[in-house]
Amino acid sequence: MKLRLRPGVFIPRWETEEWTLALASRLRRLTPSRQNFTLVDLCTGSGCIPLLLKDYISANIDKSLHSSYGKPNPFAQFIGIEKSATAVDVARQNLKQLRPTEQNFPDSYRPF
Repeated sequence: MKLRLRPGVFIPRWETEEWTLALASRLRRLTPSRQNFTLVDLCTGSGCIPLLLKDYISANIDKSLHSSYGKPNPFAQFIGIEKSATAVDVARQNLKQLRPTEQNFPDSYRPF
């Protein structure tokens, strides 16, 4: 996954990807494929965690792998919350770049 980054937004570390994939794998096995759930990422920064979770959990893989990895869940929702206006801008750019047709972009951001 290629992400846009810039000064003022933390660069995701390699551990972030490993932990996110471990969580995604557990969620995919534990939640029924048609169950709607929402996961909230506080301090989302670049948005890499909700974007990676969405891609992994909704991925349509070979049915023979469903017993090991679970079924895809296209109904899961992921929300990133961020205080920094710079990070919000970067996260929105990454969302538009990686999921251009499926997402809404709320304009409710207000600095604290």
